Parts: sequence; structure tokens; C-alpha cells
Amino acid sequence: MRFFSDFTIEKAFTLTSLVGSIALIILCTLDLTTTWPWMRASPLFDWFYLAIGIALFCLTINVFLDQS
Repeated sequence: MRFFSDFTIEKAFTLTSLVGSIALIILCTLDLTTTWPWMRASPLFDWFYLAIGIALFCLTINVFLDQS
């Protein structure tokens, strides 16, 4: 992969955003479907942060493709 050929701080931020968005998507989806880990305390929170995670994922993929 050309992405890792010359690793910079910008690429580290891109990977951090990618991991963060995936974690957000997984946690919110798990809470909406299985009531774990937050026992569906606030479905509005889950839907809002799921949308934020998806938007962050799309933006991060766009930046990842620009950096490759």
C-alpha cells in the first residue's frame, strides 16, 4: 500500500479518525440492536452519533484516498 510508504502526522490523524468512526458506528449500532453497552439509555443519542460516525467515516475515506 502506498499509503504507508511515507508515514506522516497527517496520516496518523487519518487513521485515528478512521478507527474512531468505526468504533462509534459499532458501539451505537450495538446499543440500538442489543441494548449493550448503554442499555439504550437514549435512542436519540444513538441515532445522532451513528449519523456522526457514518459522516466521519465517509469524510475519512475521502481523505484517505486523497493521501494515497
